[in-house]
Formats: sequence, C-alpha cells, structure tokens
Amino acid sequence: MPYFERKTTSGKLVEVERYFATRDGKRLPRAGNESESTEEQQKLNERHAQKRLMRLINANFDGEAGDQFVTFTHAEDISEKQARKEARNLIDRLDRLRKKKKLSPLKYIIVTEHQGRWHHHVILNGGLSLAELGDVWNRPRKRGRFLVSTLDDLYTYEDLAKYLTKNHKPPKGRKGPVQSAARGENSSGKEPRRKYARRWNASRNLKQPVVQKKPIKRPPSAREPKPPKGCTLLPNWYTACDRFGNLYQYFAYIQRPKKSNRRNENAVSKDRT
Repeated sequence: MPYFERKTTSGKLVEVERYFATRDGKRLPRAGNESESTEEQQKLNERHAQKRLMRLINANFDGEAGDQFVTFTHAEDISEKQARKEARNLIDRLDRLRKKKKLSPLKYIIVTEHQGRWHHHVILNGGLSLAELGDVWNRPRKRGRFLVSTLDDLYTYEDLAKYLTKNHKPPKGRKGPVQSAARGENSSGKEPRRKYARRWNASRNLKQPVVQKKPIKRPPSAREPKPPKGCTLLPNWYTACDRFGNLYQYFAYIQRPKKSNRRNENAVSKDRT
C-alpha cells in the first residue's frame, strides 16, 4: 500500500499532508476509543470546524485587499429569534448598499451569538466606509454599537476561526441550560440547536479550498520539509506515526506574490520608445 500526499490550497495558504493509505488513496480507519469522553469528542469536532472555517476565510478574504471584520452589538435584550431576523436584515442592507455603490457583490461569513448581549460577527469584503457601516446598522433605527477592523493578514486566519467557533461556558453555578417554556429558549438566550451544527452562515459566492491528492513513492521524512521556492514555511509542521506505526506528516506554507522586476520593465519600455 502506498503513501499519498493531499494538498489543500486556500488563498495564500497551502497545507500538505503525507500519509499511509490504501491503494485507492483512502485513509486507514481511525481506531475507536471506548474511553474517549464526550468532551474529548467535542474538542475534536471543534478543531475540525476551526480548520474548515480557517480555510474558507483564507480562500475568500484578504487583509491587504481591505477586507473587514465587523462586530454589530444589540443594545437591547432581544430573543434569539429576533437576533437571527436582525442578522438576515443586516446582510440584506449591506447587499443593497454595495449594489447601490456599484461595488463587487457582497461576500460574507456571519456568526450570531449571545454573550452579554446578542451580537453579529461579520467578515466581509472591503469597500464600505466606517460611516456607511454605521448607517447600515443604526439608521433609521438605532440598534447599538459596532466595531470595525481590517483583517490583519498574519499568515493564516487560524486565531480568528478559533474565536468564531468557540463555545461559551455557562455562568458559574449552572450545570446546564434551564429551559423556559414561555420563551422556548434556554438560560443563555439560545434556542435548542442540533448537535454539532455549524455556527456560521456564509454567502453562496464564496470559493471553496482546492484539494489535490496524488500517490508519492517514499514515506515522509522526519526532517524539516522544504516548501516551493519563494514560499514561507510555517512553524507548526510535524511528523508523527499513525496507530499502525506508519509515518504521517503535516506542514503548511504561504505563497508569496511574485514581485515584478521594475528595472527590466523600464528597460523594455525605453527600448520600445
């Protein structure tokens, strides 16, 4: 049975996994762990969700292009049903404004959550000013405060993905949600949610990460991997063994845009004149 390499490209980020597999490239089945707790399984699911969201952000948004991260917070104590409705209306208003200004179509990822007050975290493509975002949120009716920042574009958006997929713990002294028959919600203000449901919503025009898979002749080495020329290796690479003792390697690198040679360009333009 051969080793395979799976390369996942999302924007500037390229992740590479090298692993032992069956001849058709399928990963060997993961061993069941009877002692694995619900909490451990939840942590594993959260890590998978974080990686999916990180790749989606990297594939579609870029701090250098002026893309933004905005948090819209409600001043009033509203229900989750109202908060979800406000989220949909917010996206509709942002979309209409971009069309009115003849900007590129709205791209977004939105997370609506309750912590203190209901609020909406929105990642969106740039083009709208601070004043315009304020008008979208607080006119004609004042809803609350908002905070805007440009995406920092530091290697990957792993920290941002972790922040948006985190699960808030209930306040101390509460062992679990207390259902309210009158409101149909629990003590945190959230409606019951399907187990492991995705926490974010996104526009349909987002690009998906590109996955390429191919067999490789040799098992991965324990040495530091070498990225392609002009790329930057990220420090979180590692080589380990699967449950059968076969080598597994993961590493990631950043693709850097090629810089144009201005001297050569100027020389060509002078020759042409």
